[in-house]
Amino acid sequence: MDGLEQRLLRLERRSRGQQLAIVILSLALSAIVTIAATTDISVPDILRVGELRVISPHGEDVVVLTSGESGGRISLVSHTGQHLASVQAGDMGGLLTISDHTGLPVVTLASGNDGGMVSIGNQKGQGVASVWASGSGGWLDINNNYGQSVAGMWAGSDGGWVGVNNDVGQYVGTMLADEQGGGRVTVYAPDGRRAILMPD
Repeated sequence: MDGLEQRLLRLERRSRGQQLAIVILSLALSAIVTIAATTDISVPDILRVGELRVISPHGEDVVVLTSGESGGRISLVSHTGQHLASVQAGDMGGLLTISDHTGLPVVTLASGNDGGMVSIGNQKGQGVASVWASGSGGWLDINNNYGQSVAGMWAGSDGGWVGVNNDVGQYVGTMLADEQGGGRVTVYAPDGRRAILMPD
């Protein structure tokens, strides 16, 4: 009988312990739910960092946001680590640079004193064409693969101008609108003498 009473007493104590544990667990869950319901979990409006990098699924940097003396810069990077495009703030305004697959810049868009500018380079990075705004209008400059200007077109006070140079940059011909509202063509000899003038 004594043994049976002891077993019943142990079972009663164990049951009371389990009931107490259930009560404590219920109170803890209620507290968590209450805190979660009353806590304001929101996304911050401003994220301030010195540099931000976006990585690919393989861990390479593919987008880099940085800051410099003139302002911000965004760079797009290939999976091989080449910087293929960038947008940045400069002293004269925005600057966009596009590079080929080797990272060589081939196209540049920028802002200047009189407006926008576009520059195009060849596979060696040599500038071969430029278009920009000036005080009198638009300008177009064409270079050969050695960087020598060979042709140009621009807007003047009387109208359009077209100039042609030889392969060493020597002026050999112009066509322009004159102040009388007509046209004029000039052709120069290799020694620099004026060979043809229309009208004369």
